[in-house]
Amino acid sequence: MIKRDDIESDEEEFMLEVIEVGCEEIESTDEVYEIYTTVDDFENVKNTLKESYPLEIAELSMFPDTYTDLDEDKQSKMEKMMDMLEDLDDVQEVHHNMQ
Repeated sequence: MIKRDDIESDEEEFMLEVIEVGCEEIESTDEVYEIYTTVDDFENVKNTLKESYPLEIAELSMFPDTYTDLDEDKQSKMEKMMDMLEDLDDVQEVHHNMQ
C-alpha cells in the first residue's frame, strides 16, 4: 500500500511503472493505492517499489478464488465462530470466503 500523498508523478505514470514491475492489479482510493501481485513476484515488486516510494504496508494476504453467499442465520453463526477462533491465543489469522 502506498499513500497517494507520497507519489510525486501523475497517476497514469505511476500506474504504468507499477505494472512494469509485475503488478497484477491496482485498487485506488482517495488516500492510497493498494497493489496486488502474485506470491512469486511479491519480493521483486516490493523491493523495486521500495526504491522509489515509501511503502505503508507490504504483506502477503490470502484471497479466495470464489466467494460463498450465506443466509442471515448461517452468516451470523459463521461470524460468531470466526470471533471465537480469533479470541484463541494460538490463532494468528482467520480466513474465510464469505461474501
